[in-house]
Amino acid sequence: MKKIAILLIIVLSLTGCGRYESETVSISDLGAAVTFTAGLREYRSESLKNMDIAASYGIAPGEIDEGMVYYSAKDGCIDKIILVKSLDHDGLRNVEHALETHISMLALAYRYHDNERAKIDNHLFKTRGLYTILALTDNSKKVEEVFDNMVT
Repeated sequence: MKKIAILLIIVLSLTGCGRYESETVSISDLGAAVTFTAGLREYRSESLKNMDIAASYGIAPGEIDEGMVYYSAKDGCIDKIILVKSLDHDGLRNVEHALETHISMLALAYRYHDNERAKIDNHLFKTRGLYTILALTDNSKKVEEVFDNMVT
């Protein structure tokens, strides 16, 4: 028992008590946490390093280090989380612009769907460091808390 307690103390001290260091969290770890928090139990994911997928969002794969799109597998459900880690600040600006355009296009496409429109109106769009998140979900406040805690 004493060895386990000592090992736990060492692990927590090396990881900063469970918090991630600035810009070190992987998109897959972050994605797992935010999709769970968002309530996406049945979802699909696609990599933004794939040229065709990235092009559909207006993102250049060469400007990002990592990027994933998590979206609901349910038909007619707009729930989606896009996570991107840009390579540099120029790429970051381009990613932000592309995602702003994506939000505008969704708002236009879903203007007559009240439930889905509410998700668009209350979306989470945030950048911390080189990380950007766009979350279209009913739980955007909780998703923001997880994002803020993991990307410091």
